[in-house]
Amino acid sequence: MFKNEIKNLKFYILIGISVIIVSFTSGLIALGKLTIEDGFFEYFTAFLFLIISIVFLMLFSRTKRLINLIFCLVFFFGFGEEISWGQRIFNFKPPESVLKNNVQHEFNIHNLRFFTSYNADKKIKEGLGRYINVYMLFKIFWIGYGILLPLISLLYYGFYKNDNVIGLKLPPISIGLLFIFNFIIFKILLKATLLKYPHLNIGECYEFNEAFIFLLIGLFFIINQSGIHFPKFTKT
Repeated sequence: MFKNEIKNLKFYILIGISVIIVSFTSGLIALGKLTIEDGFFEYFTAFLFLIISIVFLMLFSRTKRLINLIFCLVFFFGFGEEISWGQRIFNFKPPESVLKNNVQHEFNIHNLRFFTSYNADKKIKEGLGRYINVYMLFKIFWIGYGILLPLISLLYYGFYKNDNVIGLKLPPISIGLLFIFNFIIFKILLKATLLKYPHLNIGECYEFNEAFIFLLIGLFFIINQSGIHFPKFTKT
């Protein structure tokens, strides 16, 4: 069953793996020039979030399912946050109350003191504070939605029904596993470069890849309007 899924979705998988490898490679070869603040990867990630938001808006217009509208708003929020809602593009100064409580002095939520894992002096918070941040919430989201739920549904057919009340569709586990591949490559490269080349900031490549995987999921739903039907396990 899983082998058949990989065979049928090999185009998505190969594209995803290729983009992940190319993005990390280009980030390393460019020696940090593409991963700087307001650089190529940051703006391209924002662009992908905007495209994903539009994709889920299209899905909502076709299916009228609330979850697609929620996803649309979530990814649009990600788009705005990634570029600090146009702060440097339009060169506007945020209110002093925002700047005072934002560790990077930006007009966004994910860098507010409460939502970051580090303090203004760049030191990691202690205790639960280091885990209460937008990045951790996003990680929990892709692990749960992209991997755990599809895996449980694949192994236990009937655990999850595609015609549930809110209309939530699950991505194929073969596409969801790209998140794991991206995470592993990121951790390996981070360990290899952090001490000697901290300026590379390959985390921007990692975030770009996450956005691209979600774009693949959105495109999969667009192409397969009828939804996802996991194969049943039968005894022989």
